[in-house]
Amino acid sequence: LDATSANQWYMISAPFNVNLNGGFLQTNGTPMVFGTDFDLFEYDGAKRANTGVTGWKRVSGQMKAGTACLIGFNEGQATTIRLKAANATLAEKASIALKAYSGDAKNQNWNGVANPNLHYVNINKDVQIYNNEEGENGRKYLPYTSSAYSFVVGTAFFVQETGSISLSAATNELLRA
Repeated sequence: LDATSANQWYMISAPFNVNLNGGFLQTNGTPMVFGTDFDLFEYDGAKRANTGVTGWKRVSGQMKAGTACLIGFNEGQATTIRLKAANATLAEKASIALKAYSGDAKNQNWNGVANPNLHYVNINKDVQIYNNEEGENGRKYLPYTSSAYSFVVGTAFFVQETGSISLSAATNELLRA
């Protein structure tokens, strides 16, 4: 991740699990301290469906592979970081399972997921992606038509559906969200 400011939140994900302690590194290899140097929230579709408000909850233990997260850096911290895999087990995925969350039509079935592979992929669902440089107060969720873009490694996105998302080899313009 190469963020431009410590005063904003950024979407982040990885195709592997990352320990909060020791898995987030400055470019020189120095581990960052969770809760001091950075904070991390993962998307929780059940929370949004049940409350009708934000679906974010603070991460504990590990950032999970293929899960949409928000990272924020404390003032004065490096905003270019590397991620260290918690384990060496990586499996190629041909689909992402989407969960069903009961709630009103506006808040049900929102899934925050990401490209879980170590290569770029096409997907078969239209999605929304958080862009912290656009919109009111500098933040906006932007829609992307899946047939027009291929998604880079770790790209996190939102889809309001159930079932699954199919993944295939990249063939479109690369989306670097």
